Amino acid sequence: MEQELIQFIKDLSGKVNILYNEREANSTHQEQEMKVQSSNGEDPYLRARAPMYEVENYPQLTEEFSDMEKNIFRFPLKDKEKKEIVYGFPKFKAINYLPPPLNDSTSTAVKKVDGLLYNIQQSLANITRPIDLYRHDQLRKNRVIDPKNDEDIIILET
Repeated sequence: MEQELIQFIKDLSGKVNILYNEREANSTHQEQEMKVQSSNGEDPYLRARAPMYEVENYPQLTEEFSDMEKNIFRFPLKDKEKKEIVYGFPKFKAINYLPPPLNDSTSTAVKKVDGLLYNIQQSLANITRPIDLYRHDQLRKNRVIDPKNDEDIIILET
């Protein structure tokens, strides 16, 4: 009886390890299936995630936006407008910034400021989503933009 119990625990541990390894191989977060609008399946760099799309980095995008992980401007928006931008456009995954770890002896005030700075960085990344998506679409169409003669830029400037 004891041998069977030990064998059962070993088998169960093996199955848990297999599931854990599969989960780690896929990602560290859980994804759930949702009915979302199709992206026409033409763009291999868009993948459906609940409830939005994420655009994977690809050579043309990183060449075009070599500094896309940097904060480029600060623009105050109302909460409703922020939510429309954040959830209305895909999230680009090109954030290559890992803040240095804080010491254990760091005061709570410093930790709060660090958290606020991180939130500001995330807000700036979210605000630029429409620009990122526009340029992504232009790159997909192999369209070269001439700032002096481009219709979209002329319309935006007028």
